[in-house]
Amino acid sequence: MVLIEISMKWTYKYLLFISTLLVMQFNQQLSGQELILYIVTPPAEISWESPRDLMRTTLFNQFRRSIRQTTYPLGHLYIGLIHEENGVEIWTGMTREHLNTAGQKVMREGYGMGILFADIEGRLQETEEIIQSIEKIEQFGESSFLRFAVSEETFLRLTDYLKEYTKRNYGDIYNGLNRPREGLGAGCAAFGESFLQLAGIPYEQWLSDWSAEIRIPENLAGGNRFKRHVTISRQLLTAKWASKDEPHYLFSVMDPFIMHHWVIEKWNDKPSDSSMQLDKKNNVKGIFMDFSHLMPPEEPIFMVR
Repeated sequence: MVLIEISMKWTYKYLLFISTLLVMQFNQQLSGQELILYIVTPPAEISWESPRDLMRTTLFNQFRRSIRQTTYPLGHLYIGLIHEENGVEIWTGMTREHLNTAGQKVMREGYGMGILFADIEGRLQETEEIIQSIEKIEQFGESSFLRFAVSEETFLRLTDYLKEYTKRNYGDIYNGLNRPREGLGAGCAAFGESFLQLAGIPYEQWLSDWSAEIRIPENLAGGNRFKRHVTISRQLLTAKWASKDEPHYLFSVMDPFIMHHWVIEKWNDKPSDSSMQLDKKNNVKGIFMDFSHLMPPEEPIFMVR
């Protein structure tokens, strides 16, 4: 009798464990509405250690791009809006209209680090283009993703944002001041971050783990905005960023390479945060988090001055 009771207890615990895993998997698969940040890594790591290192690694990736036909030498973020029940799948992202524009501004027009604040002709990417790109990237390059379950109200807010952003032609400015909700331009990362803001996802707790922040010396910022010409040699000879007491321009950005390795580290170490679940699709690793209980923020979608 004792053996039978012990056996029944262990059987009950085992069934409870299996049922818990099935419920977690079921909830994860049927999360309803989703916001996805799909992370595309550059051919090699971008180093933010100094102006010299940033220029060197950027040029290296530009060269690798021309050989490997890699579309994103600095990495990239795609934004996905998925509503399985309604059959909605929308993908978007901010990119340059002409891939060589930024390089020409730096190499020929003396923009220097001012390129990080320059208005560049841009465009919004569309669903079909991105789906085809992801299929290729998953075959030849490293990628990962962050997947967030959101409420119905939040999902509608995000789709309304994208529709209005498109209608206002804000996608015509790539980069700029990286303030998309003010119509002042956005790179792919700033555009992705704006969706996190509008969804009310408390991403600030991970922002420093995803981002690079630098103090650009005043004399390295060139181009129309700063009325200065900066040579390539000046950048390559500058071995450190400005201190907080020196004249400088502060720049921060969510870096796809850093974000990707944050996801991989979570997979390797197993997340201690119970709100995070390991996720995987087509051998691409990701993190899933459920924020479907949160209502969207009440602040306006756009903050145009």
